[in-house]
Amino acid sequence: MFQNNEIKDMPLVSIIVPVYNAEKFLKKCLDSICRQTYKNLEILLIDDGSDDHSRIICEQYAMQDHRIEVEIKDNGGVSSARNVGIEKATGKYIMFVDSDDICKPNEVFVALEAIEENQVDEVIFGMCAESSKQSNKQVFNKHKFVGKEIRNNIDYIMLHGLSSPWNKIYLRDNIIKWGIRFDETLSLGEDLNFNIRYLLNCKSILYIPEVLYLYHIENSTATKRYREDMYEQRLLSLNKMVQIFQDYDMQYLHYGFSRVKLTYAAIFNIQHKDCKMNYKEKIYFVQKLKSDYLKENIDRIVRKDQLILDLIIRYFPVTMIYILSFLINKIKRKLSIEKRGISV
Repeated sequence: MFQNNEIKDMPLVSIIVPVYNAEKFLKKCLDSICRQTYKNLEILLIDDGSDDHSRIICEQYAMQDHRIEVEIKDNGGVSSARNVGIEKATGKYIMFVDSDDICKPNEVFVALEAIEENQVDEVIFGMCAESSKQSNKQVFNKHKFVGKEIRNNIDYIMLHGLSSPWNKIYLRDNIIKWGIRFDETLSLGEDLNFNIRYLLNCKSILYIPEVLYLYHIENSTATKRYREDMYEQRLLSLNKMVQIFQDYDMQYLHYGFSRVKLTYAAIFNIQHKDCKMNYKEKIYFVQKLKSDYLKENIDRIVRKDQLILDLIIRYFPVTMIYILSFLINKIKRKLSIEKRGISV
């Protein structure tokens, strides 16, 4: 629909890229953005206090492409960087890209065409999670949710592409009008928090089947590294999600499912090689997790495997829970090493 139009007549799309110590992958990311088939772009590179060569790379690209603007800020995390980008954006639409990922050449064109032709508040498109060992595509059937259909299908939508901001195109005016920003008190779950608040204000959204974004798993350490505050951060994120639903007079039906996942994630987190706890401290921590879990009224476990995990937490002794997690983690680590061809 844009082939015969001049650039000045085309909608401006703001692409926000938070950058922090990304020198290893940044050039490929920026090349994929600059080479988009759709040209009317505002590319906002928000350097979040990098101490490698990321800032230099950003400035070099800005000298070569007038569409690029570089903003330098003190380190405050990815949420604060994205929020700076939102404040600086002037486009009709906003898209987000992580600095270690790659956009397909037609990503902006396809997403923009979909949101313009269908007159929706948001378009969600497919993505591909890649590593050196495998490639997993997340593909959606084309479907439009309108009005009450969004709330009535919230369970489905939450499980289909809502956990990240980078496989979507948003209306900037909606973000500004609804006062939606990334929660800077969260370092886990902030993307889903943002997306849910945007979604629950939407009159219509559209899923499209095209796979347009390449997410490199091995470049992202956030989900693989040991985090001392992981349990507290994810619990905070979960509680804020419950509050969001309450603010919209809704019940968060995924709470039981999410609470089980959180408890097991915290147990496996302390099995990480970088965890400094001794055995006694780990047992005490698992006891705390079990105690916290039992204090709550978990009345809806969605999947059978989650029900099994729920029963283990409730009825297995703490020491047995810890030993099971230790053995499972050891087996998974051994299998992972063997797949890489390293002897153990």
